Amino acid sequence: MKDFQKNGLIMVILTTLASGINYICQIGLGRVMSVSSFGVMNSLFSLILVLSVPGTSVNMIAARQIAQCADNADACALTIYQLRRVSLCIGSFLLCGIVLLSIPMGAVLDTTPVMVVLAGLAATLSFFPSLISGVLTGKAAFWAAGIFSLIVPLVKVCGILAAGVVLAEEVKQLVVMSAVAFGNIVAVLIAWRVMFPSAAAQSPDARHSHMSIPGTMLAVNFLYLLLGNGDIFLVVTYFGTEKAGIYSAAMLFGKILFFFTTAVVSVLLPYISKASGKGEGVSPIFRSAFAVTLAVSVVGFLPFNLFPTAYIRLLYGANYIEAAPLVPYSCAVAIFASLLNLELNCFVGMGKERRMLVHLSIALAGLLLLSAVFHASVPALLTVLAAVLGILVAIELPACLRGQAIP
Repeated sequence: MKDFQKNGLIMVILTTLASGINYICQIGLGRVMSVSSFGVMNSLFSLILVLSVPGTSVNMIAARQIAQCADNADACALTIYQLRRVSLCIGSFLLCGIVLLSIPMGAVLDTTPVMVVLAGLAATLSFFPSLISGVLTGKAAFWAAGIFSLIVPLVKVCGILAAGVVLAEEVKQLVVMSAVAFGNIVAVLIAWRVMFPSAAAQSPDARHSHMSIPGTMLAVNFLYLLLGNGDIFLVVTYFGTEKAGIYSAAMLFGKILFFFTTAVVSVLLPYISKASGKGEGVSPIFRSAFAVTLAVSVVGFLPFNLFPTAYIRLLYGANYIEAAPLVPYSCAVAIFASLLNLELNCFVGMGKERRMLVHLSIALAGLLLLSAVFHASVPALLTVLAAVLGILVAIELPACLRGQAIP
């Protein structure tokens, strides 16, 4: 447990630094772009997260598989080889699909097909950094994994600085999205040796071996990311990009917890995988992660909710002052989405994600139905989303605390 807490602290420190850079990027975007463009960019970022479901699944599989065979270099190399090939195949098909659907998707998100294609390219390129990150956390190389997480945000900063000297809003969007895509390429080039280990992956057996991402894991990640990013999608759908831009300013405060949880689950998943593989209990590890996340929620969100207007004015300026009343709703959604992320990774670590598939499907169907009825205002929509996520967290919690899924 002490080892888990120590490595968790390492990841939290380094991922918090990466998150800080991402927050600066969000504030910079809000400052250099119009409110409407800011809403478009955040809807595209959320689209990237949803499209990167295979990458998220690759990350989970790599962390779980590498954690269980970390002492066997040949087995690790074979796992990397297989997942790299899977990522390339799925990424190629996904990008082709995005190109074909770019016109209707652009109409839904109120942006151009070119921007949708760039978002799809950024998502598919992110598969490979996700694989590298999973390998590093699976090997318990948490310092390396944390430093690696800084690469894409730093390149993104360069893109926003470049966008700041451009006048046309469409060009600003193009520059920033291109930087996100390029950041993933830079990340892969820096960690090239992790992607291509010189071991058993080059053997004839490896070249003829096959691995696929379990359909259940793909579906679970897809549904979770739809729910976890449901706030911006709902606001864009019912109120347009202008309101989405306003809400994006409030959304920044909730994302603080989301990025913190990302650091925690990076450590949580391999530890639970190891413990589950040895037949050991995983509930103490989960309880520790859950308690820390709740504590950070209370301490971190209190000042934002006490003085939301002051924070919005300080960070974004008067153009976004309407976002202040939305900050508590953003924080509530973030708390439940982050706790659900812990539970999801707990089940994946135990290899029992099928239960989550059923519950996430029901939750998404309920959200779509309720949001169609209760969408008179942005707060009403966010209340529905927070309620759905909160109920789901409560349903999954007992099984995670016991360390086993209910059949």
